[in-house]
Amino acid sequence: MNDDLCIIMSYCDTDEKIKLLKKCITDLKDKNKDIFLTTHYPVSFDIQKMVEYYYYDHNNDILNHKNNGFIKYNVGMWTFDAINNHKIIFNYLKLDPDIMVHAYAIWTLIQNAIALTKIKKYKKIHIIDYDVLIGQSDILEEHNKILDEKDCVIYYTHRLYNIFSMTIESADKIFSLYKDIDDYFLNERLDFLFENRVYQLLLRDNISFHQFSGEDLIKKTVYLNGNSEIKNKHNYRDLFYENEHFYFIIIPDLDLNNHIIIDNKKPFEYECYLTIDDCIKQIQINKSRQSIKLDVNKKEYELKITVNNTILFNNTVKVKEHVHYEKQ
Repeated sequence: MNDDLCIIMSYCDTDEKIKLLKKCITDLKDKNKDIFLTTHYPVSFDIQKMVEYYYYDHNNDILNHKNNGFIKYNVGMWTFDAINNHKIIFNYLKLDPDIMVHAYAIWTLIQNAIALTKIKKYKKIHIIDYDVLIGQSDILEEHNKILDEKDCVIYYTHRLYNIFSMTIESADKIFSLYKDIDDYFLNERLDFLFENRVYQLLLRDNISFHQFSGEDLIKKTVYLNGNSEIKNKHNYRDLFYENEHFYFIIIPDLDLNNHIIIDNKKPFEYECYLTIDDCIKQIQINKSRQSIKLDVNKKEYELKITVNNTILFNNTVKVKEHVHYEKQ
């Protein structure tokens, strides 16, 4: 028996996902790793025989509009980021009606695995999505060495990625916390999203961790699925327009007054002229993020941006109504 265990999380309800899962298992088996497959969707007996441990939990507790989960648990706003006390907030209630939050479902996948393996002799666990190949990378052995000194290894850029390693003791401390979905959403004043919740708990409970960037994870592993968690994550930059000097977006605050948010790319200060519906505003771009409250609230604006007498943008900009601005 190895002293480290790979926990594969999966919900493989299509033939394509099953193929990816098999590739993931085979990849880890080629490295002589023990595997715990934890799922919310049943797999065939042939796949079960490929791993040391298998656990199927039919309770796939997700939140969506259909089951009124967002309302029941008061889940609506999620903070993307806060720079210079300027916060951008994602509003789930104004998204596609099919949007789902899988936070507690992911939590229970890991919780089930930890509960059943903590009585074994494993000292370290690696959490892996079903659509990931370690390939030629030595990432797992790298993590094992770090775990000789630290309790956890994470990849974090604005948020925690769903691949990380922990000692079994620290994993049990974290993932034994919530007895049910009500406990997860109602009895803890932490971020409701799984990735952020785990990171906040590591900080709160003084669990030591080594932190890599999310970009490091992309370099070390191969993601097979075009819909994989890392490729299909909420990337707040996707919301923005951009030019060579800065990113920008027009969004309402919580009182529905519109603001243009500007995130500077340059390491120096410069002047910028914004022409908003024929009204010219001269501003100094001198911070990593700043905001300007607009005089009139509309659904869209004609915006021209000029820097150093060069027009960088000249087009219609629609207000992103599912995102909100707040100054802390």
